Amino acid sequence: MLYLLAKKLLDIPVLYLSRYIVNNKADYYRNLQNVRDIGEWEPWVLYVLEGIETTSRQTISIVSKYK
Repeated sequence: MLYLLAKKLLDIPVLYLSRYIVNNKADYYRNLQNVRDIGEWEPWVLYVLEGIETTSRQTISIVSKYK
C-alpha cells in the first residue's frame, strides 16, 4: 500500500489487502515459506498481484455504489 502511494499509483489508501490475505491464509504462508526456504519469488509476487487485483475490483464495486 505504501509503495503504491509513494509511486503515485493511488491517491488515497483505499486498498486493504488484509481481507484477501485472511481469506487466502494458507497460500500466503506457503508462498512466503517458499521464498524463505528456496528463494521461490514468482509465486509470491503472483499471489500479491492477485490480491491487489481482487481487492481493487472489490473496492471499485463498493465505491461505484456510492457515486
